Amino acid sequence: MKDLHSHFLPGVDDGSHSMKTTLLMLKNAKEHGVCDIMFTPHYIIDSKYESPKNENAKIFEELKSVADYMGINIYLGNEVYCNASILDVYN
Repeated sequence: MKDLHSHFLPGVDDGSHSMKTTLLMLKNAKEHGVCDIMFTPHYIIDSKYESPKNENAKIFEELKSVADYMGINIYLGNEVYCNASILDVYN
């Protein structure tokens, strides 16, 4: 099974608030047959959820080896909220 929308990235949005919670979430996902998870933290311009890509990538890389060990493929994306400047995000 594949999870294409999750808030597993710890401390970034209203999902997991700690690395410990994220690890428990990954374990639970694996136990329920999930083999691929797309991490999609909120990205809302001019809000507390406008986390820089490089910070998200750093946290994600810390989790990559653990997820690999657990047999879960993880991918980093974003849940991008639409607004008048949305095209600027993709440039």
